[in-house]
Parts: sequence; C-alpha cells; structure tokens
Amino acid sequence: MKISKKNIIDFLIYMIIIVLMSIFYLANAIGSRNDLSLLVVFTFIIIGIIGFLMYVLDKRYLSINKLIGVFVILFCSMAPYYQYCSRYNIWGLTSFDNNDYIQANLLIILFLVVFLISYYFINQKLKKKIIKKKKFETQEINNKKTLTPFILFVFIFLSLVSLVYLFVSGNLIDFDGNTVEKSSLEIFSLKIFYYFPISCFLYFIYENRKGNVKLSKFEKNLFIFIILLIIVIIFFPFNGSVSRYLLLGTYIALFYALSYKFKHSSFVLLAFAIGFYLIFPAMNFFKYHSILDIAEFKFGGFDFNSPDYDAHQVFMMTIKYIKANGLLYCKNFLSAIFCLIPRTIWESKLEQTGSIVANYYGGSFTNLSCPFFAESYAAFGSIGIVFITPILAYLIIKIETKAKTGSTIAKCLETSLLGLIIYYMRGALLPTTSFLIGVFLSSIIVYFIVKILQSYKNLK
Repeated sequence: MKISKKNIIDFLIYMIIIVLMSIFYLANAIGSRNDLSLLVVFTFIIIGIIGFLMYVLDKRYLSINKLIGVFVILFCSMAPYYQYCSRYNIWGLTSFDNNDYIQANLLIILFLVVFLISYYFINQKLKKKIIKKKKFETQEINNKKTLTPFILFVFIFLSLVSLVYLFVSGNLIDFDGNTVEKSSLEIFSLKIFYYFPISCFLYFIYENRKGNVKLSKFEKNLFIFIILLIIVIIFFPFNGSVSRYLLLGTYIALFYALSYKFKHSSFVLLAFAIGFYLIFPAMNFFKYHSILDIAEFKFGGFDFNSPDYDAHQVFMMTIKYIKANGLLYCKNFLSAIFCLIPRTIWESKLEQTGSIVANYYGGSFTNLSCPFFAESYAAFGSIGIVFITPILAYLIIKIETKAKTGSTIAKCLETSLLGLIIYYMRGALLPTTSFLIGVFLSSIIVYFIVKILQSYKNLK
C-alpha cells in the first residue's frame, strides 16, 4: 500500500507531540516534591490519551470533535496534572486530596466514554439522511438563488453598523479592565452585534464556494477585504474588550472557513500547542495596558497554574458543593437555556454555577469557569453525566449532519460552534450558552435578511 507524503508528515508530527507529552508527564512526576498517587497519575494520563485519540482518529482535518479533544488534553489532563504535581490550588477556597482527584477523573472518563459512544452511534444513524439530502440538493441545484451585489452591500452596511454601535457604546476598546454594569438585554444585543460581521463573512464564503456569488474576482476580493478589515478592528487582540477565549474562537472559525483545502490536521494541533504556550497567555497583557504600552509586550508567560486552567479544580469544588448542598435538578441548564428571561420576572433563576460554588466557599472573585461535565454532575450527579452528555453529542451531530447536506446556514452555525466549543466546554454554562445563542441568532438574522431580499427581488 502506498503511503502518501501527507500521512508521513502527520505521523512524524504526531510522534513528536507524543514524545513531548510523555516527557511532560514523566518530568512533572519525577520533579514533584509531593507524594503522588499512582492512580491519580494513571487516570490523568488515560484522559490525555483519550483526548489525543479523539483528535487523531477523527479523519477530518478540523472538527468540533477534534477541538473537544484539544480541550480534554489541555484542561482535563495536562493542566490539572501539572497543578496536582505542584499541589497548586488556584483559588485557595478549599483543599483537594487524592480522593477528590480520583473521583473527578473517573467522572471525566465517564463523560468521555458516554460522549464517544453516543457520538458514534448517533452519527451512524444519521449518515443515511446525509446521502438522501445530498441527492435532493443536487436535484435542486439549478433553483438556487444567488447573492447579488445589493445583498453584499447590505452585508457591509450591517457590519459597519455593528462597528459603529460597538464604538459608540464604548465596547470596542477597553484597556482599563473595568466593566460597566449593563442590562441583560444590552449584554445580549452586544453579543449579536459582535458577531454580525463574521456571520456575513461566513455566509458569503459558503455561498461563494457553491458558485452562488455572481461577481468578478476583483469585486469578491474587495468585499472580503472590507469585511475582514471590520472583523479585525472588532476582534483586534490589542483592544482589550474581547476575552481571549472569544478571540481564539473567532480566529478558529475564520481559519476553518478559509482553509477547507488544508490537509494536515497535525499542523493544526501543533499550532494549538504553540498558540496556547506563546500567544494566548501574552494576550492577557492588553486587559490592563493600552497599545501605547506595546514596548512592554512580550510573548510567553505560559502557566498551567493560571486561572485560565481552573476547570478541573472547579469541577472538584462543584462535586464537594453538591455533596454538601444537594443537586440542582437541572435548574442550571434551564437558567442557561432561558437566559433571556430577566431575574425580575424569573426570581428563582440561578446564577452561573461557578459563581454559586465560589460564593459558597467565600470567594471574593466569583467569575469562575465550570466545565460542561461539572454542570451535568451538578444537575443530576453521575446520572446527569450519563443522560445529558448524549444530548450534547446529538446536537453537535445534528448541526454537522445538516451542514454536510450543503445548507449554508447550517454550515455557518457549525463553523461558529467549532470556533467556540473550547470556550463552551470550559464554561460556565449560563454565560457561554447566552453567548452561543447570540452568535447563532446573528447567523439566523443574516440568513433571513438574505431570504427576504431574494424574495423581494423575485416579486419584482
């Protein structure tokens, strides 16, 4: 059997990553001055292996499943393993022993096993629908409507309106790290306006790929330049107004949309490693400095003991909280799903789970993460992980399946979710779901604007 150059390159890069990960686990175990439990170490390594296999065995060069694998490697294995070996307690609100780590790790493994089994079987079941839908799309290909110059002008206008709104409302640049209290409606509208330019850009990219944009090459490039310029201004890393996880998600989505011919998924994993090691921690600089302080900026500053990697420890805190106070009985999920209902109407609506846990332990800073499996555990305990995880797998596959049929709106939603999945998996559920709904709604609004304009043209 002939081995392609692509497979050889991927194999070599994956082998390098495996060697580096092995050195990481071994060096931290040897260098630790604390007594380590072999079972804790073993479970951390198992979680890391599962995350790595999720990435490598997925044949797509980039996918939501692959990025969940990246989240598992970084936030559920390597970071908490480093914290365990150094016995570093990020928030210092409660102590953790070996039993806490073992229980959390076993529950994470349970989550991964349930997710992968659900993902496989649901995916197999929906494969036939993809084939049928593709046949339908092929039959209807001649009836598809095009994006006219006027629609693209509306895209640019909508993006400029978003830029102006963010600037006038003081949400485009923020160097002092201060947050002004806003109403829930204002916060939600901001999420939509932040993502309007990206939704317009994604819609154009996927329609153009299907041959539905009848413009000259110059006109297309001009449109791309204007929209990307607006996106870069809004999501400029030095603005200090957008969290690093959202910056990361935005640029992942753009990369995915523009690099559909890219072949080497190993390079993407390597880019993630370099990005999280050099670029991601450095971006924290601009939360507290302006562009005028650029001379003080430097790459690096990577630290697994950073609050950015608190997901595993918050999970252990959540387990302790639930043992002491009882289950939330899905109130956390209901509060996230119906996030737009204000607390003045729904008085029993919960705060985000990370804040609930932090307040219980007397933390002064309560904006903690709370990973998806922790939210599932808080809802119904171990049973919650078993029954809620398949729902997550189903929703992901449903979007992916619809996107494979050629649906532009589904492809936009898939791309947006792919960019934000690490942010969503890290949590907490309430703010991340609220943001995801805003992102999805911006794409849906763009979709209906296009359909209305196309219908109006046909009526004429």
